[in-house]
Amino acid sequence: MTELEKLADILHAKAFQLTIDTQKIIALTPISDSKKHTLQQLIKKSDIENDSTYQSFSYHLGHFLLVRTDINIAVLFWF
Repeated sequence: MTELEKLADILHAKAFQLTIDTQKIIALTPISDSKKHTLQQLIKKSDIENDSTYQSFSYHLGHFLLVRTDINIAVLFWF
């Protein structure tokens, strides 16, 4: 188990790695295909192109925390 997976477990969250420019999502914790599709749609609607190191947003599906680890890579936690 990676450190990010351990953190997601402690936070009771799902964790994903997100490539910003392509919006490719890699699940770091198990998730169903339908939830992954929902997450992809949510990311397309979100403003993740800005230069913020952290972004937090809420939708009816839950709360999301996006943390940039690189200029083009982010970790997304879904609570």
